[in-house]
Amino acid sequence: MAKFVKVNVNDDDCLFAAFGKLGTNQDAKKSVLVKEGESIEGVITEIKKSKKYGSIYTLKVEKEEKPVVVTGKTDLNKKMAAGNAGVNDLVRITYLGTTKTDNGFDYKNFDVEIAQE
Repeated sequence: MAKFVKVNVNDDDCLFAAFGKLGTNQDAKKSVLVKEGESIEGVITEIKKSKKYGSIYTLKVEKEEKPVVVTGKTDLNKKMAAGNAGVNDLVRITYLGTTKTDNGFDYKNFDVEIAQE
């Protein structure tokens, strides 16, 4: 019979990207704030699937000592998938701000660029 061991994640080992503003539970010391019109650029080191976020991307960002975790947003996930973004790809994610859908709902809008050799 298999023995299960609980896996703990240490949030001190990474930073979290915040687009537009920090979330109510986000610690500024553990976050990288990307304001409207700004970009975050890095190499994807890991992609995890998530029920809540669709995908969670870990980036190695040159100016940050710790990896930066980017939780997928609907628009971001669509554009990362359309570009076939994968591990070891250099990506630039630009936050364009909040946009309204035809139904009047707000969503976060992004440009995604993937470096090509």
